[in-house]
This record gives sequence, structure tokens and C-alpha cells, in this order.
Amino acid sequence: MQAYNQCLDAFTRPGGVVLVEQPSYFPILAILRRRALQVVDIHSDPVTGIDSGAFRALLETHPIRVALLMTTNHFPTGVTYSPAQMEKLVSIAAARDVIIVENDMFGDLSYDDASRITLKHFDASDNVVQIGSFEFTLPPEYGYGWIACGRHKRQLLVTHYMNGHRLRDGFIQRGIADYLAGRSYDRLLRKLNQKLGDRMRQGIAILSQHLPADCRPRQPAGGFMCWLELPSSTNMAQLSGALFEAGISVLPGPLFSLGDQKGNYAALNFSFPWTEQNLNKIEQLARIITRGEP
Repeated sequence: MQAYNQCLDAFTRPGGVVLVEQPSYFPILAILRRRALQVVDIHSDPVTGIDSGAFRALLETHPIRVALLMTTNHFPTGVTYSPAQMEKLVSIAAARDVIIVENDMFGDLSYDDASRITLKHFDASDNVVQIGSFEFTLPPEYGYGWIACGRHKRQLLVTHYMNGHRLRDGFIQRGIADYLAGRSYDRLLRKLNQKLGDRMRQGIAILSQHLPADCRPRQPAGGFMCWLELPSSTNMAQLSGALFEAGISVLPGPLFSLGDQKGNYAALNFSFPWTEQNLNKIEQLARIITRGEP
């Protein structure tokens, strides 16, 4: 999350206004809570993402300097925007001179083989700062990511050094660069994404068998999180205790919101193999959700 801290240090001032999606990648929300910033949120639909008209209206009525968006394999909903929608968002932001910080950390985890399109592809005005990471594709202990920042490079580097940061091991960076230059990384991604896609489809099918029809697991375009919508009366924060005692790990919806919202949503990690033990946990999860008891 160092990259997000750098961007906020470089592009915002105390009391500045930042736009963030809801739901949103929760480590970002933790960063925002620690800063003296005004936060404007915008609803991100689990099927279509944010509405461009609502995005335009918020930029016209609020002095927003930075918009934090994730348009490819969104965490936790899994939605990927259409190229036309991405282009429209970039155009709207450019017209208001708003910097988009694009979280592309999960961009490589796509289930299909279609060419990857991101907000940066449409960034003729160089208003998009793109953040990526190898945390979920290469061994996480490397802890490396990247920032594509164009004309903002100098500003980010100044902020980086002013805050006392230093570049990390250059030998590891060169090793990663050499690995990416070959075909090994492409083969790794194909195998990884096929496995994640198979496990996600199987997990959603199993979950759908045990939950009532008014519970809707969303099929993501990539990644490993399943965004589950439950009846409006469900309080996942209250059910989390019972789930934890049953040895079931679930991220309740309010974790992805700055306010006490998304209470009837939950995010489930479906990256693991479907062993008999995990199948039993899904059945138990469904019982706790539908009955409110273990």
C-alpha cells in the first residue's frame, strides 16, 4: 500500500477531497481513515461498476482532486468494466483535471484470454496513475509492485524521497524484469487463471445449491473473491462471530465501506481447492446465513 500513500501524499493536501468506490478494496479505506481528507463515495454495482453519469455529477459538484478506482477484476465484486465505459470515465476526469489512481493489482487475474484493457489505455491527457503489484501472481515475499505515472513521475519521486523511502534490492528487481521479459510469466498466468476460474465456478455452483434463491453470489470476471448479496435483513457483522467459531473465514460487507453499509453482503475467498472439508464449510456457511445459527 506504499504506492497509495505516495499518491495521496503527492496529489492531496489536508482537507482535500477524494472520491472512492463503495464497496472498495479495504486496505485503501484504512489509509483514508488515517488521513485528514474529505471522502466522497460512489456506488460500484457488482455487474456494471460505477455509473458514468453519477461520476460526472460528483466531479461537477465537489472539488475532487483524486478518484481511486479499480475497473479490472474489482475487489471484492470481481466486475470488469467495458472498454467504452473505461474510456468515458477517463474522458470525464480529464475534462475536470481530476487524477485517477487506478488500482490494477488484480488485473492479471482474468479468467478469459481477451486482451487486457485498462483506464491507462485511454489516457491521452496523462491523468491516470496506474498502480500494479506482483503480490498475487509471484511469491508474495518479493513484495514488489509498480506505478505507471507519466508526467507525474517527478512529483511522485520527490514525495518518495522526501518521506525517507529508498529503492529496494535492485538485483531482485532485475530478476523479476528478466522473468517478465520471457514467456514463463504468460504460462504461469494461464495456468493460474484457469485454476482460479474453475474453482470460482465450482464454488458458486456449490454455494447456489445450499443457499435460498434470494441469496445471489456474483460471478466475477477474474480474481478469487466471490461477492455474495444476501437478503436486506441479514446482518453479516453479527453473523461473523458464529462463522468464526465454526472455523469459517468470511469478510463482512461493512469492511469494504467507510460507513456502516453493505451489511447484507459478504466476500468469500474461493481460491482454495474444493476438498471435502471445504465443501462441508460451505454447507455450514449456508446454514448459519439462512438460520442465523451454527
